[in-house]
Amino acid sequence: MDLTVYLFMFPVCIAIATIAMLSGISGAAMLSPAIILGFPLLGVPEIAPAAAIGMSLFTEFFGFGSGVVGYVRRKLVDFATYKALVWVAVPVAAVAGFVSQAIEPEVLKVAYGLMMFPLAVVLFRQSDEELRPGSENAKPRYHPIADQARQLTRVVDAEGNVYEWRTCNRRVGRVLTGFGATMAGLISTGIGEIEMPQLVKRCHIPVAVAAGTSILIVASTVLGASVAHIGLLMQEGGVEAVPWNLILYTVPGAVIGGQIGARLQGTISPRLMERSMAILFGVIGALFLISAAA
Repeated sequence: MDLTVYLFMFPVCIAIATIAMLSGISGAAMLSPAIILGFPLLGVPEIAPAAAIGMSLFTEFFGFGSGVVGYVRRKLVDFATYKALVWVAVPVAAVAGFVSQAIEPEVLKVAYGLMMFPLAVVLFRQSDEELRPGSENAKPRYHPIADQARQLTRVVDAEGNVYEWRTCNRRVGRVLTGFGATMAGLISTGIGEIEMPQLVKRCHIPVAVAAGTSILIVASTVLGASVAHIGLLMQEGGVEAVPWNLILYTVPGAVIGGQIGARLQGTISPRLMERSMAILFGVIGALFLISAAA
């Protein structure tokens, strides 16, 4: 195994993780295309699309690590909502991960390409400042749920701030989370883009708590999907089937880039980042379809 063949991915992953942290977009959504579409152009050993998605998810989990720890320490997680949704998200993402390994590479490329377009539209049209944890208006503009019969949820953070809201219909949340987890397992993105908006807009959870809850759900989902991908690779080809010489550079790059992105928060317009990512997703979708048709 050549341990230096993927050395160039170290700075690439630092850049991707930095952009992901600044924009709030899944880093795996950029890393997977870089591996699937970029490696053939660079002449380095190629990795099958399903394996590339698994490696991207595994890398993304480590990139989320510091964020998860930070929110948990600050006590900005609604664990009741987390428990209600994660038991759906993790197994669904794992099953989708297993399914993606059985899909023909060209078919998976087409699926990836097609799914990029709706995500691009969602990002381009999203303009609610309250969806961003760093926003000055870090609360939903929507009125609280009028149904006083619903259970009152209360979270007290590490600084003593109290957040209260009426618990929303979690059955609907499980369906939305299941859809996002399916996309995460199949194409490595989708769960984060669905989770945060539904917690803020539909459930009226204060943004600070919604962000912490969302990132914990996403991290758990990504871990479940990546374990499924890697487990199946090892079952079929042993430990050698896993591209450890790639992970050697992607994981440290993601951790470093995540820290850089966190320090740069607020220096670039979130709206500019979102629209730039929307355009990038559209381009990625088109490139996948062109690659599959070639």
